[in-house]
Amino acid sequence: MIFLALISVSVLSYAQTAAPVAVAGTGYELKDPTRGFVFATPNASWNLNAGQFSVSFTHDTHYDAYIQLKKSWYSVSTVQEAYDKRKESLKSYLPGAQILKDAESLSVGAEPALSMTYKDPAQQKIYREMVFIHKGVPYELSFTVKEENFEKVKADFGGILKGIQTL
Repeated sequence: MIFLALISVSVLSYAQTAAPVAVAGTGYELKDPTRGFVFATPNASWNLNAGQFSVSFTHDTHYDAYIQLKKSWYSVSTVQEAYDKRKESLKSYLPGAQILKDAESLSVGAEPALSMTYKDPAQQKIYREMVFIHKGVPYELSFTVKEENFEKVKADFGGILKGIQTL
């Protein structure tokens, strides 16, 4: 019982330090001191959720539009290593994926990142996944949406990516 109480307190205290705040005229901002990030949404159509293991965004209208930041399971020391492992993993669990963009260089906050964009024909979804290392920790940032809604949220995806700041 004591163990369960400790878990509840740590999750509760985490949620209290990383609660989204409405920004006048735009969307929401979430300061996540635990991971060292600030996230912002370009409009109020996005909901932010910060949990102990990940930060996620969901769209109010296009429920299939989803963004998630999580710590990578890979033990790596470079972005290239993280990218190679993520791509190899994709080949094994989604062999029918169609790569649309491969090894695209970009930044997540102040951190260099590598990105791949691919399509899952079976689910008709488009994914953009980025890997980067922040404060020695490898992260994966993924953007997911059904192909039919891609153009409707593409600008928001870009705005959220550009709005990420590292602390």
